[in-house]
Amino acid sequence: MLSATTSWDVWLKTAAKYAAPLIDILHELITGIGITVDDAVSPAETHLNGGPDMHFTVTVKMVIKLPPLLVHCGWLAGDVFPGYGPVKDVNVSWDNSELAPWGSFTCDPVGCDKTGPDGQARETFTPGTEDVHKGIQIYERGLVHAIAFVGSSLGNKIIGKLGDLLRVTGGMAWEVRHHKTGYPTGFTADVHSINGIPGYDVIGDFTITAVRANIKNQCEKAGTGCSYTVKDITGTVTQYVNSKVFCTAEVPPFRNLVASMIIERGKTKDVAWGVAFATKATSNCPDGIGPETTDNAPLPVYDYGETNTTVNLINSGGKEGTAVIHWQY
Repeated sequence: MLSATTSWDVWLKTAAKYAAPLIDILHELITGIGITVDDAVSPAETHLNGGPDMHFTVTVKMVIKLPPLLVHCGWLAGDVFPGYGPVKDVNVSWDNSELAPWGSFTCDPVGCDKTGPDGQARETFTPGTEDVHKGIQIYERGLVHAIAFVGSSLGNKIIGKLGDLLRVTGGMAWEVRHHKTGYPTGFTADVHSINGIPGYDVIGDFTITAVRANIKNQCEKAGTGCSYTVKDITGTVTQYVNSKVFCTAEVPPFRNLVASMIIERGKTKDVAWGVAFATKATSNCPDGIGPETTDNAPLPVYDYGETNTTVNLINSGGKEGTAVIHWQY
Protein backbone atom coordinates (compact mmCIF):
# COMPACT_ATOMS: atom_id res chain seq x y z
CA MET A 1 0.00 0.00 0.00
CA LEU A 2 1.39 3.40 -0.95
CA SER A 3 2.03 5.86 1.83
CA ALA A 4 0.46 9.27 1.76
CA THR A 5 3.80 10.82 0.95
CA THR A 6 4.45 8.61 -2.07
CA SER A 7 4.48 10.68 -5.23
CA TRP A 8 2.65 9.33 -8.25
CA ASP A 9 5.49 10.76 -10.29
CA VAL A 10 8.02 8.59 -8.43
CA TRP A 11 5.81 5.54 -8.74
CA LEU A 12 5.38 5.98 -12.46
CA LYS A 13 9.10 6.48 -12.96
CA THR A 14 9.86 3.32 -10.99
CA ALA A 15 7.35 1.32 -12.99
CA ALA A 16 8.64 2.76 -16.22
CA LYS A 17 12.22 1.83 -15.30
CA TYR A 18 11.32 -1.87 -15.29
CA ALA A 19 9.16 -1.52 -18.34
CA ALA A 20 11.79 0.48 -20.23
CA PRO A 21 13.09 -2.36 -22.45
CA LEU A 22 9.55 -3.08 -23.64
CA ILE A 23 8.89 0.61 -24.13
CA ASP A 24 12.13 0.94 -26.13
CA ILE A 25 10.92 -1.80 -28.47
CA LEU A 26 7.51 -0.18 -28.77
CA HIS A 27 9.17 3.20 -29.29
CA GLU A 28 11.36 1.91 -32.13
CA LEU A 29 8.41 0.21 -33.83
CA ILE A 30 6.26 3.32 -33.62
CA THR A 31 8.92 5.80 -34.68
CA GLY A 32 10.16 3.44 -37.38
CA ILE A 33 6.70 3.36 -38.90
CA GLY A 34 5.49 6.83 -38.05
CA ILE A 35 8.54 9.05 -38.57
CA THR A 36 9.73 9.89 -42.06
CA VAL A 37 13.16 11.23 -42.98
CA ASP A 38 13.32 13.00 -46.33
CA ASP A 39 16.19 14.77 -48.03
CA ALA A 40 16.34 17.29 -50.86
CA VAL A 41 18.78 19.59 -52.63
CA SER A 42 17.92 22.82 -54.46
CA PRO A 43 19.27 23.60 -56.95
CA ALA A 44 20.94 20.30 -57.77
CA GLU A 45 23.37 21.87 -60.29
CA THR A 46 25.91 24.67 -60.08
CA HIS A 47 29.26 25.74 -61.49
CA LEU A 48 32.51 27.20 -60.22
CA ASN A 49 33.08 30.97 -60.38
CA GLY A 50 29.81 32.47 -59.25
CA GLY A 51 27.42 29.55 -59.59
CA PRO A 52 24.33 29.45 -57.33
CA ASP A 53 24.56 28.03 -53.82
CA MET A 54 23.11 24.56 -53.32
CA HIS A 55 20.91 24.00 -50.25
CA PHE A 56 20.79 20.50 -48.75
CA THR A 57 17.85 19.78 -46.44
CA VAL A 58 16.88 16.88 -44.18
CA THR A 59 13.28 16.87 -42.92
CA VAL A 60 12.04 14.72 -40.02
CA LYS A 61 8.26 14.37 -39.50
CA MET A 62 5.85 12.29 -37.46
CA VAL A 63 3.10 11.31 -39.88
CA ILE A 64 0.78 9.41 -37.53
CA LYS A 65 -1.16 10.73 -34.56
CA LEU A 66 -0.30 8.93 -31.34
CA PRO A 67 -2.52 8.63 -28.26
CA PRO A 68 -1.99 11.58 -25.90
CA LEU A 69 -0.87 9.16 -23.16
CA LEU A 70 2.18 8.12 -25.17
CA VAL A 71 3.02 11.65 -26.27
CA HIS A 72 2.76 13.11 -22.79
CA CYS A 73 4.02 10.22 -20.64
CA GLY A 74 6.53 8.34 -22.80
CA TRP A 75 9.33 10.48 -21.35
CA LEU A 76 8.90 8.70 -18.01
CA ALA A 77 10.69 5.69 -19.57
CA GLY A 78 13.29 7.97 -21.12
CA ASP A 79 11.76 7.84 -24.60
CA VAL A 80 10.12 10.76 -26.36
CA PHE A 81 7.05 9.99 -28.46
CA PRO A 82 6.68 13.08 -30.67
CA GLY A 83 3.36 14.52 -31.65
CA TYR A 84 2.08 14.77 -35.19
CA GLY A 85 4.14 17.06 -37.46
CA PRO A 86 7.77 18.24 -37.55
CA VAL A 87 10.17 16.58 -35.12
CA LYS A 88 12.74 18.89 -33.57
CA ASP A 89 16.05 18.21 -31.82
CA VAL A 90 16.98 15.18 -33.94
CA ASN A 91 20.74 14.96 -34.40
CA VAL A 92 21.90 14.84 -38.04
CA SER A 93 25.27 13.73 -39.38
CA TRP A 94 26.39 14.75 -42.88
CA ASP A 95 28.77 13.10 -45.33
CA ASN A 96 29.66 15.67 -47.98
CA SER A 97 33.21 14.48 -48.66
CA GLU A 98 32.59 14.02 -52.41
CA LEU A 99 31.42 17.60 -52.89
CA ALA A 100 33.72 19.34 -50.39
CA PRO A 101 36.72 19.72 -52.78
CA TRP A 102 34.64 21.98 -55.06
CA GLY A 103 33.69 24.66 -52.56
CA SER A 104 32.71 25.26 -48.94
CA PHE A 105 29.85 24.35 -46.61
CA THR A 106 28.09 26.49 -44.03
CA CYS A 107 25.34 25.74 -41.56
CA ASP A 108 22.13 27.63 -42.22
CA PRO A 109 20.87 29.76 -39.30
CA VAL A 110 18.22 27.11 -38.63
CA GLY A 111 21.08 24.66 -37.95
CA CYS A 112 22.58 21.68 -39.71
CA ASP A 113 23.56 19.30 -36.89
CA LYS A 114 20.10 19.18 -35.30
CA THR A 115 16.58 19.66 -36.62
CA GLY A 116 14.83 22.89 -35.71
CA PRO A 117 11.17 23.56 -34.84
CA ASP A 118 10.30 22.98 -38.50
CA GLY A 119 11.85 19.50 -38.34
CA GLN A 120 14.61 20.49 -40.75
CA ALA A 121 18.40 20.59 -40.70
CA ARG A 122 20.09 22.40 -43.56
CA GLU A 123 23.55 23.09 -44.90
CA THR A 124 24.57 25.29 -47.81
CA PHE A 125 27.26 24.61 -50.38
CA THR A 126 28.96 27.60 -52.01
CA PRO A 127 30.93 26.73 -55.19
CA GLY A 128 34.58 27.72 -55.31
CA THR A 129 36.60 29.46 -57.99
CA GLU A 130 38.82 28.30 -60.85
CA ASP A 131 41.55 29.80 -62.99
CA VAL A 132 40.03 28.58 -66.24
CA HIS A 133 36.91 30.24 -67.63
CA LYS A 134 36.67 28.62 -71.05
CA GLY A 135 37.51 25.50 -72.99
CA ILE A 136 36.43 21.95 -72.26
CA GLN A 137 33.71 21.72 -69.61
CA ILE A 138 33.90 18.95 -67.03
CA TYR A 139 30.92 17.59 -65.07
CA GLU A 140 31.55 16.38 -61.52
CA ARG A 141 28.73 14.34 -59.98
CA GLY A 142 28.17 12.68 -56.65
CA LEU A 143 25.99 12.34 -53.55
CA VAL A 144 25.67 14.06 -50.20
CA HIS A 145 24.44 11.64 -47.50
CA ALA A 146 22.78 12.45 -44.20
CA ILE A 147 21.86 10.30 -41.20
CA ALA A 148 19.07 11.43 -38.90
CA PHE A 149 19.60 9.82 -35.48
CA VAL A 150 15.89 9.66 -34.70
CA GLY A 151 15.83 6.86 -32.16
CA SER A 152 18.79 7.89 -30.04
CA SER A 153 17.81 11.57 -30.20
CA LEU A 154 14.39 10.70 -28.79
CA GLY A 155 15.85 8.79 -25.86
CA ASN A 156 15.99 5.26 -27.26
CA LYS A 157 19.66 4.70 -26.47
CA ILE A 158 20.06 1.00 -27.37
CA ILE A 159 17.49 -0.21 -29.87
CA GLY A 160 17.26 3.30 -31.29
CA LYS A 161 20.91 3.29 -32.30
CA LEU A 162 20.39 0.10 -34.28
CA GLY A 163 17.36 1.58 -35.98
CA ASP A 164 19.26 4.75 -36.85
CA LEU A 165 21.66 2.73 -38.98
CA LEU A 166 18.73 1.95 -41.24
CA ARG A 167 17.81 5.60 -41.66
CA VAL A 168 20.67 6.55 -43.97
CA THR A 169 19.11 8.50 -46.82
CA GLY A 170 19.59 7.45 -50.42
CA GLY A 171 21.71 10.52 -50.98
CA MET A 172 21.19 13.93 -52.53
CA ALA A 173 22.56 13.96 -56.08
CA TRP A 174 24.55 17.02 -57.18
CA GLU A 175 26.41 18.24 -60.26
CA VAL A 176 29.21 20.82 -60.41
CA ARG A 177 30.55 22.12 -63.73
CA HIS A 178 34.06 23.44 -64.23
CA HIS A 179 36.68 23.67 -66.95
CA LYS A 180 39.63 21.43 -67.62
CA THR A 181 42.81 22.68 -66.01
CA GLY A 182 46.45 21.93 -66.56
CA TYR A 183 48.35 21.14 -69.71
CA PRO A 184 46.82 19.07 -72.55
CA THR A 185 47.63 15.40 -72.93
CA GLY A 186 48.43 16.02 -76.59
CA PHE A 187 47.46 17.92 -79.71
CA THR A 188 47.19 17.89 -83.47
CA ALA A 189 48.29 20.92 -85.50
CA ASP A 190 47.35 21.74 -89.07
CA VAL A 191 50.35 23.66 -90.35
CA HIS A 192 50.94 25.85 -93.39
CA SER A 193 54.62 26.76 -93.32
CA ILE A 194 56.65 29.03 -95.59
CA ASN A 195 60.47 28.97 -95.62
CA GLY A 196 63.27 30.00 -97.92
CA ILE A 197 63.94 33.16 -99.94
CA PRO A 198 61.72 34.85 -102.53
CA GLY A 199 61.38 32.66 -105.60
CA TYR A 200 62.91 29.70 -103.76
CA ASP A 201 60.23 29.11 -101.18
CA VAL A 202 59.62 25.86 -99.35
CA ILE A 203 55.92 25.54 -98.61
CA GLY A 204 54.59 22.80 -96.39
CA ASP A 205 51.03 21.72 -95.63
CA PHE A 206 51.02 19.01 -93.03
CA THR A 207 49.47 17.82 -89.78
CA ILE A 208 51.50 17.19 -86.63
CA THR A 209 50.35 14.72 -83.98
CA ALA A 210 52.04 14.97 -80.57
CA VAL A 211 51.53 13.52 -77.07
CA ARG A 212 52.71 14.78 -73.70
CA ALA A 213 55.92 13.18 -72.49
CA ASN A 214 55.44 11.11 -69.36
CA ILE A 215 57.82 12.97 -67.08
CA LYS A 216 56.55 13.03 -63.49
CA ASN A 217 55.61 16.53 -62.28
CA GLN A 218 57.54 18.11 -65.15
CA CYS A 219 54.64 20.21 -66.41
CA GLU A 220 53.82 21.60 -62.96
CA LYS A 221 57.30 22.86 -62.09
CA ALA A 222 57.81 26.55 -62.76
CA GLY A 223 60.13 27.24 -65.66
CA THR A 224 60.39 23.66 -66.88
CA GLY A 225 57.60 23.69 -69.42
CA CYS A 226 55.71 20.66 -70.65
CA SER A 227 57.37 18.43 -73.23
CA TYR A 228 55.48 16.87 -76.13
CA THR A 229 56.80 14.10 -78.34
CA VAL A 230 55.91 14.31 -82.02
CA LYS A 231 54.46 10.97 -83.03
CA ASP A 232 53.50 11.63 -86.61
CA ILE A 233 53.63 14.22 -89.41
CA THR A 234 51.62 13.74 -92.58
CA GLY A 235 51.20 15.99 -95.61
CA THR A 236 53.26 17.45 -98.45
CA VAL A 237 56.18 19.86 -98.86
CA THR A 238 56.84 21.72 -102.12
CA GLN A 239 60.12 23.29 -103.28
CA TYR A 240 59.96 26.32 -105.63
CA VAL A 241 62.78 27.45 -107.91
CA ASN A 242 62.40 30.77 -109.75
CA SER A 243 58.86 30.83 -108.37
CA LYS A 244 58.02 27.59 -110.15
CA VAL A 245 57.40 24.19 -108.61
CA PHE A 246 60.63 22.26 -108.64
CA CYS A 247 59.52 19.17 -106.72
CA THR A 248 57.03 17.94 -104.15
CA ALA A 249 57.71 15.42 -101.41
CA GLU A 250 55.22 13.43 -99.40
CA VAL A 251 55.55 13.47 -95.62
CA PRO A 252 56.66 10.97 -94.37
CA PRO A 253 59.27 9.57 -95.03
CA PHE A 254 61.79 11.77 -93.20
CA ARG A 255 65.51 12.20 -93.43
CA ASN A 256 65.53 13.67 -89.94
CA LEU A 257 62.96 14.97 -87.46
CA VAL A 258 62.97 17.18 -84.39
CA ALA A 259 60.72 14.98 -82.32
CA SER A 260 59.75 17.13 -79.34
CA MET A 261 58.19 20.49 -78.55
CA ILE A 262 57.96 22.53 -75.36
CA ILE A 263 55.04 24.51 -73.92
CA GLU A 264 55.99 26.86 -71.10
CA ARG A 265 53.98 28.97 -68.64
CA GLY A 266 50.64 28.18 -70.18
CA LYS A 267 48.68 30.77 -68.24
CA THR A 268 50.62 33.65 -69.78
CA LYS A 269 50.60 32.06 -73.24
CA ASP A 270 54.40 32.43 -73.32
CA VAL A 271 55.51 29.43 -75.33
CA ALA A 272 58.46 27.91 -77.16
CA TRP A 273 56.82 25.94 -79.93
CA GLY A 274 58.01 24.48 -83.18
CA VAL A 275 59.07 21.50 -85.23
CA ALA A 276 61.70 20.98 -87.92
CA PHE A 277 62.23 18.07 -90.28
CA ALA A 278 63.59 17.15 -93.67
CA THR A 279 62.13 14.73 -96.17
CA LYS A 280 64.12 11.90 -97.64
CA ALA A 281 65.39 12.19 -101.21
CA THR A 282 62.90 11.18 -103.86
CA SER A 283 63.05 10.94 -107.63
CA ASN A 284 61.78 14.48 -108.10
CA CYS A 285 63.37 15.91 -104.94
CA PRO A 286 66.92 14.53 -105.06
CA ASP A 287 68.11 16.37 -101.96
CA GLY A 288 64.95 16.19 -99.95
CA ILE A 289 63.18 19.24 -98.54
CA GLY A 290 63.61 20.74 -95.08
CA PRO A 291 60.82 23.02 -93.77
CA GLU A 292 60.70 24.45 -90.27
CA THR A 293 57.84 25.83 -88.18
CA THR A 294 59.74 27.42 -85.34
CA ASP A 295 60.98 30.95 -84.77
CA ASN A 296 63.70 32.65 -82.76
CA ALA A 297 61.41 33.76 -79.92
CA PRO A 298 58.60 32.18 -77.91
CA LEU A 299 55.19 32.28 -79.54
CA PRO A 300 51.87 32.86 -77.73
CA VAL A 301 50.32 29.45 -78.26
CA TYR A 302 48.46 27.96 -75.32
CA ASP A 303 46.21 29.12 -72.50
CA TYR A 304 44.71 26.74 -69.93
CA GLY A 305 41.47 25.18 -71.07
CA GLU A 306 41.63 26.16 -74.73
CA THR A 307 40.31 23.75 -77.34
CA ASN A 308 41.67 25.37 -80.50
CA THR A 309 44.40 27.94 -81.05
CA THR A 310 45.45 29.68 -84.27
CA VAL A 311 49.11 30.71 -84.37
CA ASN A 312 50.90 32.95 -86.84
CA LEU A 313 54.32 31.46 -87.54
CA ILE A 314 57.32 33.67 -88.26
CA ASN A 315 60.24 31.46 -89.18
CA SER A 316 63.96 32.21 -89.08
CA GLY A 317 63.88 33.35 -92.70
CA GLY A 318 61.23 35.95 -91.94
CA LYS A 319 58.52 34.04 -93.76
CA GLU A 320 55.08 33.67 -92.30
CA GLY A 321 52.81 30.70 -91.92
CA THR A 322 49.94 29.50 -89.76
CA ALA A 323 49.19 26.60 -87.44
CA VAL A 324 45.74 25.69 -86.14
CA ILE A 325 46.28 23.62 -83.01
CA HIS A 326 43.62 21.29 -81.61
CA TRP A 327 44.32 20.53 -77.93
CA GLN A 328 43.47 17.17 -76.42
CA TYR A 329 42.73 16.51 -72.73
